[in-house]
Amino acid sequence: MKILVPLDGSEYSKKVVGFLASRSTLIGAEPEVHLLNVQRALPGQAAAQLGRAVTRRIYESEAETVLAPARRALARAGIAVETHADSGHRWCASCRSPTT
Repeated sequence: MKILVPLDGSEYSKKVVGFLASRSTLIGAEPEVHLLNVQRALPGQAAAQLGRAVTRRIYESEAETVLAPARRALARAGIAVETHADSGHRWCASCRSPTT
């Protein structure tokens, strides 16, 4: 079974991790669990001033703050995970796609 778990550090995402950890038999012997955290992109000027390396370290550090507790909780339940982190802008209803 493949499971994608988007995590933002909220109580809801913590509850999802708790649910998965308590249902290890339900999700099968060798589930493929992916934890995903997406950090809000820094404003362009701030990112440019900081530089690519510093900006990347900020994103990685913030993502690790969210992903590490989930990874540990699932490991205690015997569930191996892969973690993924990215950055980007939150989609909003007033944003226009390039095709509209």
